[in-house]
Amino acid sequence: QLIDGRLSRRGVQAVLRAADTLRQVQRVLGHPLPEVVHEAITALNLDIDMLLARHMRADHAEAMLDASHVALAKSPIDAVMKLVDTYMQEIASQGMPSLRAFISWVDSLRDASEENAVAPDVPVDVVLMTVHQSKGLEWDAVAVVGMTDGGFPSNKGDNLSVVVDETHLNGFQDGIWTPPEYHENAKTWLTNPAAVPVPVRVDADILPRFPHDALVGWNPLEALEALEDAEIIDDEVFGTLRTMNVDDMEGVDPDGLYLTQSEEYGRRLHADERRLAYVAL
Repeated sequence: QLIDGRLSRRGVQAVLRAADTLRQVQRVLGHPLPEVVHEAITALNLDIDMLLARHMRADHAEAMLDASHVALAKSPIDAVMKLVDTYMQEIASQGMPSLRAFISWVDSLRDASEENAVAPDVPVDVVLMTVHQSKGLEWDAVAVVGMTDGGFPSNKGDNLSVVVDETHLNGFQDGIWTPPEYHENAKTWLTNPAAVPVPVRVDADILPRFPHDALVGWNPLEALEALEDAEIIDDEVFGTLRTMNVDDMEGVDPDGLYLTQSEEYGRRLHADERRLAYVAL
């Protein structure tokens, strides 16, 4: 409340509480989105408010003894966390999920048609669903919408590029089928200032290492200091030295070179897209 251009005592207290809430959430912004949303719920005391509201509406003895009241009080929070799961699986699988993007997505749901969210209660000729929802189900015929170059596999967010490697034989040769090999490239955390650096992530051991020969559990600063100059770092990320006409590259088998970070993440994303297509078909 403003009084003569100044905040009242109650207003100051409200601003301080808001600042504490923002700081509490900001401390976990680098964590997975479900953790960030849960921390926001805790910082806003929504979980406690739900329990108190339910307790005030119910009979005192009933509220104290009936465990179902606790479950009912938590149901709005559970609904929010289910929305997070839906966002992660269906919307953010091709991009970088964030709290801001999730809130924008939830806000856009107000404009969604109610009719589209109602499942049919009678047999229908055509069933529309996402690839994730179709997992484990079977039909006589399936049409995968949008399976086009740049659409599926998707190149949104990470700019995934998949090109057939023409230097390797592929297709039918003398009646024998040889599967194609690919050149895959994608954006990495090294070119995204908003991304959490992989070496400090809890799942770093299952992600491409940087540098490529870094040991598991190695101090990321020591690993980076082992790179002698900026050219080597650039080659680790983009492979720039390989495209230069230098004497050191003569006679080197390209297949024997380590993958650049761009190639590592391109291959990883391409594999994810192929697994998703397998689920669809």
